[in-house]
Amino acid sequence: MRKFAALLFFVSFAIIGFAQVNKESDLAIMNLRGNVKYIEESTYYPQSKVITQDSVYYKPPYRTYFLIKFNKDGNIDHAIIKDIFFINGSKVRTQQYVYKYDEKGALFEKMYSFKDVFDINYKYIYDEQGNLIKETSFYKDNSPGQYDYYKYDAKGNQIEMSSFYEDGKLLYRKTYEYDTKGNVIRENSFGPYNELNSYSEYKYDDNGNKIEKNYFSKDGILDERTFYKYDKQENLTEEKIFKSNGDLKDIRTYQYKYDNKYNWIEKKSLSKSNSVFETEERKIVYYGDKDENNYPSWDDLNYLAEDIILNVEK
Repeated sequence: MRKFAALLFFVSFAIIGFAQVNKESDLAIMNLRGNVKYIEESTYYPQSKVITQDSVYYKPPYRTYFLIKFNKDGNIDHAIIKDIFFINGSKVRTQQYVYKYDEKGALFEKMYSFKDVFDINYKYIYDEQGNLIKETSFYKDNSPGQYDYYKYDAKGNQIEMSSFYEDGKLLYRKTYEYDTKGNVIRENSFGPYNELNSYSEYKYDDNGNKIEKNYFSKDGILDERTFYKYDKQENLTEEKIFKSNGDLKDIRTYQYKYDNKYNWIEKKSLSKSNSVFETEERKIVYYGDKDENNYPSWDDLNYLAEDIILNVEK
């Protein structure tokens, strides 16, 4: 069953989503099959990929790269995300997140590197049930920055997340309501004065896939409706967004290529005009594969994704 929750780093990666120790493995939450050891994934625009006789490489505006390693229990034990930004074809900055997990699959440290500008470390505190209850950011001089608190119900479902500035003032707050299957059915968003700004309601199919989202203003007026469709592998294939008056606002479709274990290795995102605006490619390596140990050093914070991505053998 696929859960509404994202992994701690996705969102679509960033996203601390519903931050508790997973009852399902990370592989299950990511809808991955087989004994996956690591994934390399790159995201780029269609005009970025160049294929020559000898190699495949990417030119601007290349965007995101990530590398995730799983332990034999199917939980993440390390991850790197790198974003590379371009203006007029020239790289202007690179930012990188490095995630470290303990043997139980709980995130205990996140490091943020903004090249030549500043570094931030994040520390995590868990309760006795393994639920994340506090995330605190620290600047280079070890002074604390923004922090987040999390609350849970008796079933371990996250019911509240509050984010604060370093001086203790509220930045925003979110609360969550669940159905009997543990799916989020309502999400409330509050502003810095604890005022309700908006809320969303969700519906799911029998497999736990989100099939409908209704977004409301603080006054309870429907602002937007989104419908979702999935393929047989339970990967998202279509998003249709409608205005409050029923007019179609946007539609996005997704096309996949799969490996022999039915994990996708290519995902194309298509716009309303049916043109590809983004492509994601994965290299998935399984335990027992001949190249299962062929991945970069985790401890090198100066490791540049383009060193790998720009020199991929055809």
